[in-house]
Amino acid sequence: MRVAAAIAEVPTAAINLIDLSRQSPLATVGFDGADSPRDESMCAIQFRTGRFVHVADCFADPIYASNPWVTGERGDVRFYASAPLITPEGYVLGTLCVFDAVARSLRPDQASRLLDLADVIVALFERRRHARATADLAAAQERTTRLLETVMDTIDVGLAVTDADGQITSLNRAAQSWHGVAEIPLSSDQITLRGPDGAAIKLAAHRVVDDCDDVIGTVVTAA
Repeated sequence: MRVAAAIAEVPTAAINLIDLSRQSPLATVGFDGADSPRDESMCAIQFRTGRFVHVADCFADPIYASNPWVTGERGDVRFYASAPLITPEGYVLGTLCVFDAVARSLRPDQASRLLDLADVIVALFERRRHARATADLAAAQERTTRLLETVMDTIDVGLAVTDADGQITSLNRAAQSWHGVAEIPLSSDQITLRGPDGAAIKLAAHRVVDDCDDVIGTVVTAA
């Protein structure tokens, strides 16, 4: 936020997220931020337009003159500018805003740099969101794998799972017991299973999902 304030050459700046009922400052500089009702927010007035807002003198602007952040009830804002935080899908999350207690104007290059900074902030949001989604997906896959392995180990049918190239990726408890080892063989051709009586066991291989290119389930049954 110090970067935004430095760009605008003002003492105060904030990243505000706005929902249906409130404005929440994610980061501030120059003042202590706190949640406030949306109907009192300066940022909420025009943020959905998706346009950069630049008000040199809020006292003289009919849209902002009666706002509690301008009248002194909540603050003493005289100059105000904000860049919308817009996701790639077009959702406006809130604003990057800068303000001051004295009237002033931004130069075009300052406005452009604030818009660029808003894009950087959204990119960081998106990166964090994708990282969280990836972590959640990995955790869900791990839970599914553990559940599948548990189920596989509770049945008495020997089960070998291979990839599309025929490489075995998993043997359940029954298959390991028949094969006599816990290590996974290199390919299905190298499996020599034997039953409890020592007799060779015939492999009956069936694709569990015929249209799946990645995983083939091989069910091992006795001759």
